[in-house]
Amino acid sequence: MVGATTAAVLALLTGCSSDPAAVDYGSAQTVSVADERTKTDARLEVTVTGVDVAPEGALDGVDLDQEERALTPYFVQYRAKVSDGDYGADFQTPFYDEWTGRDAGGDALAPLSVFGSLKSCPAFGADEAKGLAAGDEVSACQILLGEKGGVSELTLLGHWRWHPAKKD
Repeated sequence: MVGATTAAVLALLTGCSSDPAAVDYGSAQTVSVADERTKTDARLEVTVTGVDVAPEGALDGVDLDQEERALTPYFVQYRAKVSDGDYGADFQTPFYDEWTGRDAGGDALAPLSVFGSLKSCPAFGADEAKGLAAGDEVSACQILLGEKGGVSELTLLGHWRWHPAKKD
């Protein structure tokens, strides 16, 4: 099913003071997050490494409704490196269902939650975030559903943005 941005997670995460400019895929942005519940915070260097249309059959076995089946699944590949602070077992990760964006036509992309990870698109959820400390890095993938034609912009936590490099 399409995952909605969790209000509880957004209430726990802070650190969005000004809206940074969008950067090209391959460029890192410093994402600052805080967990008010556990009084912890972290800074991460997040880099979108690529966006691809999911290969044929990649979502076989995933319970999709008719509307979701009509959309194109995009795999957003990214890296997140903890530059300061750390994630304890109780830290609310900002990467699970917090990616959104726009397709080539300007329509919103919707995150798709898959219980467990797909081998072709491994998620970065609470289980993967346990015990990350400064210097640790993970590579992960988020599935976004949208219309055909590509992705024009990605957004993390409604604040940090990436876009494909402009072609000359």
